[in-house]
Amino acid sequence: MKIFFAIIILSFFNGSYADESKPKDLVLRAITEVFFQHKIEKIDQYFSKDYIQHQPGLQNGLGPFKKYLQLMFTAFPDYSGEIENIVVEGNMVSFHVVWTGTHKSEFMGVKATGKKNKRRTADVLKVSNGMITEPWGVVDQLEMLKDLGMVDVKK
Repeated sequence: MKIFFAIIILSFFNGSYADESKPKDLVLRAITEVFFQHKIEKIDQYFSKDYIQHQPGLQNGLGPFKKYLQLMFTAFPDYSGEIENIVVEGNMVSFHVVWTGTHKSEFMGVKATGKKNKRRTADVLKVSNGMITEPWGVVDQLEMLKDLGMVDVKK
């Protein structure tokens, strides 16, 4: 009987026991460290080397992902977000974030405006073998473009 309980307890500690909160915990750590704290070096810890990007305009692989984030964090040095909600279904984690940042240097061909901007995203991340393998994202670029004075939308 003691051996049975020891096996059960060890399975919790070594991660072999199925725990639905683990994909959520992994995603929250990744978002916090990579996106909120701008720790690009943590990408290899959380994202699979076979990373497949499903967001339009972004390429597959960790190299292009790191390059994009470096450009983003340089252009918006105070870039951060607030998670509005998060839902887990098996190994899929879905969440909405409100992102803010001040446009301090050129980004995607647009010179620094010095303006604060806000945008919202809806993302779904697939977690496999303890790594984020695939993201699907929808970004409200219009809100950001309005804030930066790049488009004029009449109300």
